[in-house]
Formats: sequence, C-alpha cells, structure tokens
Amino acid sequence: MRRSGVASALSGFGVHDHICWGYEHPEEFVAGAVEFLADGLDAGLQVCYVAPGTTEELTAALSSSGRLRRALDTGAARVVSLDGMYGNHELSDPRRQVTEYAEATNRAQAAGYKGLRIAAEATGLVDTPERLDAFVRYEYLVDEYMVDHPFSALCAYNVAELGHDAVAQLACLHPVSNDGTQFRLHATGPPHTAAVSGELDMATAQLWPRALERAQLRPVDGWLRFDAAGLRFVDHRSLAALDSYAAQRNVGVLLTSASPLVVRMAQILRLQNVRAHT
Repeated sequence: MRRSGVASALSGFGVHDHICWGYEHPEEFVAGAVEFLADGLDAGLQVCYVAPGTTEELTAALSSSGRLRRALDTGAARVVSLDGMYGNHELSDPRRQVTEYAEATNRAQAAGYKGLRIAAEATGLVDTPERLDAFVRYEYLVDEYMVDHPFSALCAYNVAELGHDAVAQLACLHPVSNDGTQFRLHATGPPHTAAVSGELDMATAQLWPRALERAQLRPVDGWLRFDAAGLRFVDHRSLAALDSYAAQRNVGVLLTSASPLVVRMAQILRLQNVRAHT
C-alpha cells in the first residue's frame, strides 16, 4: 500500500512510497533526509543519501545521527555524490536512470535487505526549463517502477532557488509531498494505471495538461485508465483538456471509482473520449 496526500513528517513510510519535499534551508533537507533514511533502516531497507558535495561532506552530514553513522560502517547506509552520479547534472536518459535504481534495488535485496530507499537533493538537476522538463518525465517513470518494487525515495528541491511554480510541477507527479499542490497524478496498480486525486479547476488549468503530457501515459487495449477515487472536484475545462489529450492520441479514457459529481460532469459535457464510472 502506498501513501498519498500531504505529509508533514518523514517517518512511517513504506517500501513503495515516493515523496516530493520542498525546503528553503539546507539544514531542513539534511534533517528530513536523516529522518527518512533512519525510518528506512527500521524497515529493514538499505538506504542511500544522494546530494551535491564530496563523499566526506555527505558522510559528515549523515553522521549527525548515531544510527546512520553505525549504518555507514556496516554498509546498511551509503552516500553518493550527485556530481558523481549525474556528472554535469544532465539526465540524458531517464529510462536508464530508472534501470540503474532497479539494479541497485536488486543488489540490496541480494545482500539481505528488504529493498532500497534513497534521499536525494536534486535541485541542481532541474535548474533550467529543459532540465526541469526532462526530470519531471523521469519522476513519473521511476514512480511506475516503485509501485511494485521495494524502492522508495525522497526527492528534495530547494524552493528558495527554484520557485514555487517549478516545485509544483514536480510535486504534482508524486503521490506524497509537503507542498500544497491541488492535484496529484501518479502511478498505481495494475500496470499502466494512473491515479488522479485532489482538485482540478482554474488554478490548475496550465499544470494539468502539462502533467498529462510529461507522464507519457501508456494505453491498454486502446484505453488510458485512471483511478479517480481521490478526485474531489473537476471542472469542465479540466475534463475537456483530458478529452483533447485522448483525442490527439486516438485513445479513450476511463475514470474509474469516480465520484457522482465527476460522473455527472462528464455526462453533461458529452465528451467523445472520456468515460467516468463510480
């Protein structure tokens, strides 16, 4: 079971959880990462701290926790420099990065851990519009992997550097965040099913179509399937945008477990490509 919604703390998460964490001061990220990784150790996971800086600097940051300091000694915890992982801070192949995390998860399980958990400070990977676009696409791809593999992650972004709009673009494609994003579009089971939750209205008129485009959803038997159980409200513009998205790709859209309000709205609009069911 994956958690979804807004989080104010970074403990109590499971092996499939994916969190977007906006922060304004570096010490906030370090404290959050320590909490999240220590929680992972309690769950029997191998944990990894990914951030800019040297190995010595990253080790010193984690060593503020006695639990993590001991885990570093045993190999239950690791540190990886963002500079070493991504080189010049370019995510040239999002699918390859997902594959690398999948391989690391397999190695953790082979070593006797229940899975892998990372806390990554990724601000430097999204500091231009082009990098942001590529990384948002990656976030949905890796979220699909997390659904049925024991890999969980904290993705941290400096709001003071990036701005709230950029962080919202990232947060809306995570099941959980500490950001007040109005909606969330993320992966869920069975394969190639997405979940949409929250509220879609005028405030999300630009973000919603952009999130759909970046998620690169894949149809099954000609249909894109959305679990809409958590969708509290949707306006006609948002449903029309979804209908247009489906028409451009020559697919249909199924909104399942939808509220009566969503079903009625879809009926009133007489959409050509969207079907909603309770």
